[in-house]
Amino acid sequence: MKKYVGILIGALTFLMLPSLTDSLANDFQSASPEEFAKEYFKAIVLEHGQSEDASHYNLTKSESIEFGELHQISHLTEAFVSMKEDGEAGIVPGNEWIAVVYQDGNPVNVIGTFRNEHGVFELSTFGYGKGLAEALDRRKTLDGQLFYELPTNAWFLLENGTVSAMNSVSESMLKGEKVDLNDFQKFVFERFKDTQEIIENGEVTSVGGSYTTPYDEIQGKENSQNQLYLYVLAAILIVFGSTIFFFAYRKRALKNE
Repeated sequence: MKKYVGILIGALTFLMLPSLTDSLANDFQSASPEEFAKEYFKAIVLEHGQSEDASHYNLTKSESIEFGELHQISHLTEAFVSMKEDGEAGIVPGNEWIAVVYQDGNPVNVIGTFRNEHGVFELSTFGYGKGLAEALDRRKTLDGQLFYELPTNAWFLLENGTVSAMNSVSESMLKGEKVDLNDFQKFVFERFKDTQEIIENGEVTSVGGSYTTPYDEIQGKENSQNQLYLYVLAAILIVFGSTIFFFAYRKRALKNE
């Protein structure tokens, strides 16, 4: 179990590593996420917009590009996933900041910057998707912690002790529900507790298991188990009560003879 949780956390922390989406990324560096966003975000997006892959980023040739507020991404700790640490202490600030990309006033995608091992900021990823962009646009400002879960590609928001979906993947997992943080932690644990290594060409490339199981299915299994326990308990109480009643009745009958 510990070994597989380690694999999962390794995947989660991959979010903190550079994922360079164009050839100029290594030349784009700044001392803070705000500086990087101001100096380079637009140039990076425009370059993608003029490329043959523009449609893959939901872009047109328009140069009317703006950006939303920067949001720091958090991530789940190994202790949170393995239920060794409860609550918000297991969701910690990460090393990446993201912002919505607007083209002609519409949210079309999300771009990010991360702090590398030298303490300077570079491009992390451009292309987190239109779904996340629209979710962030609807909220405008975030009071909670935005976090990402690999390998499911699911975005969540922790706000006031509850977790809600922030893209289509997490929406399908939570079925539109706002989930209490403690229940969400159990949900994560149940999905990843039986994960197994997937080995390709002699190397561990990913983890498999039930990590895509929706929240309602896991809750349904727990409810079924709880109902079974209640039925067993009720049966025991009925048998126990009937036995006591029988002996009490028998004892009273003997006294009356």
